Amino acid sequence: MATLEHPKTGERKDIDGEIPHHAIYGVEEYDEENDELHREERVDMDGTSWIVVDDGVEMFETGSGDE
Repeated sequence: MATLEHPKTGERKDIDGEIPHHAIYGVEEYDEENDELHREERVDMDGTSWIVVDDGVEMFETGSGDE
């Protein structure tokens, strides 16, 4: 399950499945208060740009072969 957040309202939306990596893009904004560059991953859904909180992809480690 993937989790998205609306950048203006903070509303969170859970969607079934994964968000394909090729559908995600980065948005950079400069935070003047903290004097740093901030990068968010986003995806467009239903004509709205959503922040990707969790893309739903399950990561796992493969054994090193020493087992």
